[in-house]
Amino acid sequence: MITSIKVYKETIFKPHNLAGRQQELREQTIKMLGQEILNGDLDVEPWMFDLDPSRVNVRKIDGYLNCSELGLTSLPTWFQSIEEVTGSFWCHRNNLTSLKGSPETVGGSFSCSNNQLTSLEGSPQTVGGSFWCNNNKLTSLEGSPQTVGWSFNC
Repeated sequence: MITSIKVYKETIFKPHNLAGRQQELREQTIKMLGQEILNGDLDVEPWMFDLDPSRVNVRKIDGYLNCSELGLTSLPTWFQSIEEVTGSFWCHRNNLTSLKGSPETVGGSFSCSNNQLTSLEGSPQTVGGSFWCNNNKLTSLEGSPQTVGWSFNC
């Protein structure tokens, strides 16, 4: 029973085991990545970079995948199981030197701008929206998508 304002404030503003909740959320995310289809968007966080690829079975993400602005030099190994992203795939503003691990098909837009790419090898073969690869160190467009639904910005 709350008997004073002080007790009320201590009850309301008490951090409710945030470290424990964070671990619980990580375990739930890993469990979701163990399914073949992930229904929803995925914002990659630094703790996810080195997930054990044998625990990740996702073939399709029914939503977007965002791994932008994380300082990545390569896409996480476990991305190689992902064949399709129905929304957009964003990996811009990293330090990527390769697109190895990109899905085969992206239903929305694909952005790999502002990286250190010299080649588009490994990029999706089909992009339903726009494809952005500007502000890289490209020497050719080999490996670029076979089909782009909107614009190709390079």
